[in-house]
Amino acid sequence: MRITGITVSNFLGLPHFQHSLTEPVLFVAGGNGDGKSSLLQAVRFALTGAMPRGVTKVADRNLLLTEGASKGYVQVEVDGNPVRRTVSTAKLTGDAPESPHLDLCLEASQFARLDDKDRRKLLFAIAGVKANGEAVSEQMKAQGIRADIIQDLLPRLRAGFEAAAAHARDKATEARGAWRAVSGENYGSTKADGWTAAVEVEEPDQAAIEEHATAIADLRARVAPLHAAIAKVEAMLPPDKLAELQAQADGQGKAEGDLAMAQQAYDDAAEAVAKLQAQLQAGATGGIPCPCCGKSVRIDGQRLVVASEPDGTDTQKVLNDLAAAKVRAHDANTQLQVARRALACAQAAASTLANLPEAPTDEELRAPDLLADVNQLLQQHEREHRALLDARAQHERAKHRTEQAARHHLDAAAWKLAEENLAPEGIPSILLARALDPVNATLAAAASVAGWRPAAVTRDITLTYGGRPYALVSESEQWRADAMFAAAIAQLAGARILMLDRFDVLSPLARGDALDWMDHLVAEGHVDTVIVAGTLKERPDLGEGVDVVWLGATA
Repeated sequence: MRITGITVSNFLGLPHFQHSLTEPVLFVAGGNGDGKSSLLQAVRFALTGAMPRGVTKVADRNLLLTEGASKGYVQVEVDGNPVRRTVSTAKLTGDAPESPHLDLCLEASQFARLDDKDRRKLLFAIAGVKANGEAVSEQMKAQGIRADIIQDLLPRLRAGFEAAAAHARDKATEARGAWRAVSGENYGSTKADGWTAAVEVEEPDQAAIEEHATAIADLRARVAPLHAAIAKVEAMLPPDKLAELQAQADGQGKAEGDLAMAQQAYDDAAEAVAKLQAQLQAGATGGIPCPCCGKSVRIDGQRLVVASEPDGTDTQKVLNDLAAAKVRAHDANTQLQVARRALACAQAAASTLANLPEAPTDEELRAPDLLADVNQLLQQHEREHRALLDARAQHERAKHRTEQAARHHLDAAAWKLAEENLAPEGIPSILLARALDPVNATLAAAASVAGWRPAAVTRDITLTYGGRPYALVSESEQWRADAMFAAAIAQLAGARILMLDRFDVLSPLARGDALDWMDHLVAEGHVDTVIVAGTLKERPDLGEGVDVVWLGATA
């Protein structure tokens, strides 16, 4: 930013000033109260609109007018373009420079007055270091932090590194607690690394498990046929029962003959009874006197007929024979039923014998013993198989616990890594170092050229000069520090302008070093314009490269 002309009308203690700069370094000298500071503050007002000397309210802007004046303005030629700002209204004519950090270059002591937050923000900005989510995300990736953890942390980074670090710390604690829940032991990073769940039994061989399973299947397949063989054997009749049935079946022919004889005997007895009954009926009157005619009558079916006359038959004898015949018929019927039952038993025995299954084989006869052996062997295989399966299940559970514990340990370590990197000495320190390194390098170079002690910004954003806190050094040392801070901002931020007041705080011997340093800044292209003001007794002769302006009654 090259300033080639300055015009001031009625601004503070400077009622009128007009000067065209012939050199990049303008030295404004004069006595106390001659308007040197007013000139520098006028330039600052024109370029930034900043109101000096505690004036902050718009209504108080007229206080900046020279006493007795009703209007005023400041015009600065910047890179060939006029920038004009009226005092009473701050109306701007022309395009003011857009450098966001210009004001810190125009009033050097401002940097030391910034609070830590604004100072850190400024340092990041002028060094081109970003501390946004994308930049922090890239840095976390570079530090080996897992992608899922980065995504979890990014929203929390909006609240700051401290909030994100606290979240990471909580997640690490949660992961350690999960590890303890799985392992049943107290967490320790060394212990957790490579921890495995203990198993009291050896891990079974899969081939052995399959061998037992095959044997069990084969043995179970043998059980049903053996039960069938046992049922077949049990269904066979004992010899005595078989002999009894055979005897019954062998008597079938005799039973058939007995039945025929019994049937004939019964038929004969029944015929004898029928004859005697007919004889008895024919020989008896069987009539009763008719009440009408007095004749003997009897009932024949549904008719009333005259009874025949008795034929002289011995009725009592017939009755006795009939009773005996009925007894014989009853006995014959009883024998007939016995004969029938005997034949039925013989036929049933013959049918049973005809339908008996084949005789069991020797192996079928040994089925009960074989079944006992199979069951014993089956139980043995089942016990051993269950034991192997239980052992395998224990190992699988242990493997699962080991894997769970390993995941929780990895989570704990990953979140711990994130917490460490989000702590002040982690990524914030790395990013801050990136911001501080170019600033401190520029400050060190300036100190080397000027022959001064180095000014620096520490990691905790504290300002130092010669290694001592800024607030504890002398006034002239603070001036040197302010000058170097402002020059570094002008150089790194691209403002390329530097204004310094109170040059006279330096001793006469130190002033030459300061002017040489300013000349170096211009010669190296770090800045385009330097305006410096100081109270002197007379106009200094500074030689070529420095444009000297004397303010006051005498030169």
